[in-house]
Amino acid sequence: MKPCALLLFSILICLQAFSQDPVLAANKCYDEKNYECAMGKYKEAIADRKYQEKDLPLIKYRIGYALNELKQYEDAIPYLKEALAGPNLLGEGSWSLAWAYYNTKNYALALQNYEKAIPSYTGNNASIADLHYGKGISNMGLYRYKDALENMRLSIQFDSTNSNCYSYSGEASYNLGKYEDAIEFYRKALQKSSTEVGPTAGRYYWIGKSYAKLKKYE
Repeated sequence: MKPCALLLFSILICLQAFSQDPVLAANKCYDEKNYECAMGKYKEAIADRKYQEKDLPLIKYRIGYALNELKQYEDAIPYLKEALAGPNLLGEGSWSLAWAYYNTKNYALALQNYEKAIPSYTGNNASIADLHYGKGISNMGLYRYKDALENMRLSIQFDSTNSNCYSYSGEASYNLGKYEDAIEFYRKALQKSSTEVGPTAGRYYWIGKSYAKLKKYE
């Protein structure tokens, strides 16, 4: 067989194998952030048992992650819980599971899973900051304002650029009756934030509310 013909034959064989392998097709969709496609292909692979057993936890994780991205949080939870049985998925799996729990208002379980994820990201300051932030918003959902303040403090320690950390610190301080602290945090949030109208207007509103609580009306 001539070299060109051999190359063409090899390409055709690879394309045929790809078209028959739902995991490869799912991986392509996943990498392209086409989560609806990825989820369907991964589920097809499971239904037809066209996967290697060692890959099953990762497949379950990716289905759960895709469902999170599609805002189908309740459906994501069982897949992510099963994914945690696999090796090397504790960090990613716990983080994604925490997000699913948070969005279904199961704040206590969200908090637990954010905590579980943290050791897997040692040395990655941006991720550690995000995980402490996740703990903070979970504690806000549980009305644990002192704990939320500490979580936000730690998040800021690892990454001081997230304006939402300062906003939630302001909200927690306000709910603890620490109105001067609330004003300071909201002002810092304004300094860190972009020019988005919604967050900016809300922060000015709560600064005003805090001044009103202090009876400083001018």
